[in-house]
Amino acid sequence: MDVDVDVDAQGADRTLRGGPAASGGAGRDPARGWDDGTPPALPRVLLLPYAAVAGLVVLGVLLALRPWWAAALAGLLATGLTNTHAELGRGGSPAWPEDNADFPHLPPMIQIGHVLRGEGLTAVAVSGHRVPGTDHRAVVAELAVTG
Repeated sequence: MDVDVDVDAQGADRTLRGGPAASGGAGRDPARGWDDGTPPALPRVLLLPYAAVAGLVVLGVLLALRPWWAAALAGLLATGLTNTHAELGRGGSPAWPEDNADFPHLPPMIQIGHVLRGEGLTAVAVSGHRVPGTDHRAVVAELAVTG
């Protein structure tokens, strides 16, 4: 899944682009997921105390159901990052399964997409959207620059 983020920061548009290769995919078995117990490289990098960096946004599929992902998400929040769903009183935003052949009659009930923000930003809106050809919904967040 590719990610495009458009930011209007004080009149200057900026776009951040990312995709599967940016997620530290070493050790991933596409048929079974991360069954070898090795977390991807990205959370280990992001656990550094970056929340004080103005304008930091961490977004993506953070599979917090696995113990090491849950620890990574908790570690990110412990740095001072704010979860946009919680900030807006939305709780979770179920995204999986969506059009999943293994679970054809189940509605989305597990949150896997997260948007975390650092200082200098505030959440305005967050929502989930169906994306044809994927087994989960996309998360879209609108953030405002506050300082």
